[in-house]
Amino acid sequence: MPQSTLDAYDEGSPFAQRDGLVHHPLVREGALEAREYQTRLAELAVEGSLLVVLPTGLGKTAIALLAAAERLRREPGAQALVVAPTRPLVRQHAGALRDALALRPESVVELTGDVSPAGRAVAFAAARVVVATPHGLAHDVEAGRVDLSRVALLVVDEAHRAVGDYPYVPLAKAYLAQRAEPRILGLTASPGSRRERVDAVLEALGRPRVEARARGDEDVRPFVKDLRVLFREVALPEPARAARAELERVLAERLRKLRPFIPRRNVDARIGKGLLMETGDIIRKRLHGARGASKGFFFAAMLNHGVAIQAAHALELLETQGMAPFRMYVERAAGREDPSRAQATFLRDPRVQRALQIARSAGVSHPKENALLEAVRMQLEESPGSLVLVFAQYRDTVRVLLERLRRAGVAAERFVGQADKGAEDPGLTQEEQAALLRRFAEGGVRVLVATSVAEEGLHVPAVDLVVFYEPIPSEIRTIQRRGRTGRSRVGRVLVLVTRDSRDEAARRAEAEREAEMHRLVDALRDATA
Repeated sequence: MPQSTLDAYDEGSPFAQRDGLVHHPLVREGALEAREYQTRLAELAVEGSLLVVLPTGLGKTAIALLAAAERLRREPGAQALVVAPTRPLVRQHAGALRDALALRPESVVELTGDVSPAGRAVAFAAARVVVATPHGLAHDVEAGRVDLSRVALLVVDEAHRAVGDYPYVPLAKAYLAQRAEPRILGLTASPGSRRERVDAVLEALGRPRVEARARGDEDVRPFVKDLRVLFREVALPEPARAARAELERVLAERLRKLRPFIPRRNVDARIGKGLLMETGDIIRKRLHGARGASKGFFFAAMLNHGVAIQAAHALELLETQGMAPFRMYVERAAGREDPSRAQATFLRDPRVQRALQIARSAGVSHPKENALLEAVRMQLEESPGSLVLVFAQYRDTVRVLLERLRRAGVAAERFVGQADKGAEDPGLTQEEQAALLRRFAEGGVRVLVATSVAEEGLHVPAVDLVVFYEPIPSEIRTIQRRGRTGRSRVGRVLVLVTRDSRDEAARRAEAEREAEMHRLVDALRDATA
């Protein structure tokens, strides 16, 4: 931006911009690059509550930092509170604030579940800036241990989570009640595509103004790196098609029996999870009101629904993940000491057993594995210093892909959540996750194979290639995944798609939902301006 434009922009702004840097009494000299869209959005957040929708990698944290600095300058005895959904995110935000704010480092405190409730209360009262996970803090506020009346700015990171019973909701409600002039700054890359969900977020945050920026907007474009999204289609091999046919017969049979309860006509074995869940809700509601002998009819429907769920999940694994994840799922269910009635019925079906036998004898799990290996090898050969992040929906798939990459000589590590999935699939503690992310950021690990735990909070500036092992129908999660690359240099996203499968339906659904999200955000921006 020309200097003359910056000088004009400085007039009346609390954030002076000179020599390409932001200057403010509570921002360390040289700590923050001057970006007009960031300072403009921070100004709006200082004056009133605001929901910012901004593509990942464009500095939402800097907006929060600037707004917090000005609110603290205006009210020296006040506090700023930043809430984020995970401990790694809390650590990252706290580190950024300590580095950039012209405050004593001890004035910025981190509060998570690692700190006792009494300790959180003492630390909160003494801090100028608090960065916290919302779970314990919401309990502290409810119990009266923490008072939010001094909080001049509440920053809600990943604000799309502020729905339902997520603790952002009661925390924001308490803040709006306790603070005389509340200011909430919500930050998200993807608020959702359904009007009712976005309305719920806005309601939880006190009906803030909505401001959005897209990658092509004039004030954002100079800071956007090129992002190339490619789709690679593969065909399901013949053994997998044969196993699929067996499972489709199981599902089709159960769907015929469920016909009176399915709220849509012409449903086949490609039925979606949402429609299956809706069908189950209908059956349970009717069962609740049933009397006498009619209950048996609804109990039978519940069994058919349970088997249909098992078959649909098995089909998804087979089509989109591979023979090995399907086999692992069925064998794990068969090894349970107390399977549910639906599981036992599904496992006893001879068609399921035939599909399992095919999977056991097949020589290849899924052609996506070859496509993934080819993409990773090519990336590392063309640019040996590259970082590659592979997303897979299921932990079993992560195991399979990790083994395949390592057998091919690719040094890769798994990045999963904390829960243990058996002796062969232990979870990672948050300390282990943080250490692995540091190694990845520093180049000690070049390839991570991750589940959804890496969709939020993975702030590594130079991921060169992101691979989706499968498309996902959620626009929120797709945007989060895509945003792991193209931050500081050109990034690539590769999405692997099985032709004639649930992958194609997920790809279409995500594209439609993302387009609807942008239309909805634009409408809300115009309505609240």
